[in-house]
Amino acid sequence: MDPVNQPVETEAVESTIATEQKLYSDFSIDLNPSILMQMLQNAGLKMVEIQGKFDVSALNTLSFDESEDSIPSYFLSGLKTWPEQLNWAQLNGFLHELMQQWLADYVNHRELTSAHALIQHIAVISDSEQASEHNTSKFHGFMHQILSAVTNQFEQYKFDYWQHFNSETGLPNQKLLSRFLDQLLYQETHQHDPVHHELLVDARNNPLGMIVLNLNIDFDEAFKLNTNAITVIKAAVDTIQSHLSQSSILFQISPYEFAIFVKNLTFPSQINLIISQLIYAFESILSLEKISLILKPYIGGASTFNPETNAATLYEHARIALQQAMLNDQQTQVYESATGSKYVDNQQLEEAIIEALQNNELSTYLQPIVSIENDVCETAEVLLRWVTNDWPYVPPYRIVETVYKKGFGKVFIRWLINSACQRSADLLFIHNRKVLLTVNISVSDLLDHDLPEMIRGAIELWEIPAENIYFEITESDLLSDESKIIPVIDDIKQLGCGIALDDFGTGYSSMSRLREMPVDYVKIDQMFVRNILSSKEDLEIVHSVIKLAHSLNKQVVCEGVEDIETVNLLKELRCEKIQGYYYSKPIPFEDFVKWIMAFEHSVKFTTEIAQPPRIKMARPSKPVIF
Repeated sequence: MDPVNQPVETEAVESTIATEQKLYSDFSIDLNPSILMQMLQNAGLKMVEIQGKFDVSALNTLSFDESEDSIPSYFLSGLKTWPEQLNWAQLNGFLHELMQQWLADYVNHRELTSAHALIQHIAVISDSEQASEHNTSKFHGFMHQILSAVTNQFEQYKFDYWQHFNSETGLPNQKLLSRFLDQLLYQETHQHDPVHHELLVDARNNPLGMIVLNLNIDFDEAFKLNTNAITVIKAAVDTIQSHLSQSSILFQISPYEFAIFVKNLTFPSQINLIISQLIYAFESILSLEKISLILKPYIGGASTFNPETNAATLYEHARIALQQAMLNDQQTQVYESATGSKYVDNQQLEEAIIEALQNNELSTYLQPIVSIENDVCETAEVLLRWVTNDWPYVPPYRIVETVYKKGFGKVFIRWLINSACQRSADLLFIHNRKVLLTVNISVSDLLDHDLPEMIRGAIELWEIPAENIYFEITESDLLSDESKIIPVIDDIKQLGCGIALDDFGTGYSSMSRLREMPVDYVKIDQMFVRNILSSKEDLEIVHSVIKLAHSLNKQVVCEGVEDIETVNLLKELRCEKIQGYYYSKPIPFEDFVKWIMAFEHSVKFTTEIAQPPRIKMARPSKPVIF
């Protein structure tokens, strides 16, 4: 279930009621004497006809349980205190108080029809029985008008309010932010608009700042911790508000994005200081009942101290800074002159990536995976590359992020699987080499029930054994939605393909669950492997993970191996396979064929190899990203 759309829990309901009660306290009833007089005339009453006595005794004889949810109890209590006699001025005051009591019931979801029914038990005492009945009937019509008018006023106010404020947090929303920024730009005055007048500021004489913050909530993790998104968002709002000054206004522009408008900046780096304070605030655990959760938000900022930024571009520049931070996976970014051009470049890059995919300009490189025991290269990892003269550096993760973000994920994974199968067929049928190729797939791919059939089609097209293709998945992806992912993996295994578990040991799985996972071997990330010669901690981690994998009957591949000393140490730790620059960096397919032939020749004619050959390849004419 999407955590954003989970059923609202009791805590959330109570919070919503509290928000509505605050809204009620800010509402002012428009029921002046002239309006009351018009309603009196509409009911066919004269003022003198309701200045006699009132009888509310019938309310005390009603046979219902006042604790019932349907009873407007505040309104009923107010009716029971109706004075026996009132002049016009007193009636005006009493009706205002009574309508406040009715609204207290109404915000707690009491029905208007119930209030109308209670009014029927009030009687006007006149000189004759006939006059009493006549005036009472008209008085009931008068009171019904008042109740309906006040309720309609409140509903209209609520409608206007929620058009400009978030219903969960009560914060002003993006619509109000847009109006507010228009006011800054044109210096319009809305002194009679209670929703907006307190937000006005003189933009001409005060340097302004804007901060846009994305909570970067891992909804899957929040769901695992048995909390809903609303609870997390409200805790985050409390954290933000506790670190803002009175000169700042917090807006909620989406469920998990916020804008902070800062008035009266006094020095250029003040916006950086506020951002630093927010980052520090989120380093602490959020205040959530029974669970602990730390968020790492992305934050972008801008201020009018920058000559390119004014009231018209303030929010836009802060958003560009935020997007730049998210694209570069940096927690903060303040808008500078170059930031805007970088943002335009990013848009152009994304378009170029999609065009490269559609024009078949992406390519696959292979990196050897060597068995330590017999120095045989029987496996290689398929890695994505884009060699282009137009863009000097495009990391593979950036390409993958873009194609999935733009909705081309299925097109991309079909291309990648077909490319791997084609390479496997070329090795097998042209070069007479059986090399198992591993392909990285994501959780998005694993949630696609068409994936096994897509793999089957590629294997049949290139007429290769299914066992020649392995699929690498991360431990966190495998555990993210087991009920949906495991059946897809089982189907892939039934085809005859293998499964490798990447980043083993970095997830949160138990040994018993890992034992049951349908994986053939595990890979230890290079972040742990590279420093095992100098770091006792890393060595212990790698050794522990190898022992754990072996206890689960899984073979181990260590990534990031760069020297013979590390090879020898991993051999002592009983690691089966090695991947890294010690043997070869990722290389184009044609160079891989040359490498494997040279490697096999070296092993065949050398009984003791101090260091396997590193085959130097001519640099390609286009820059290659590693």
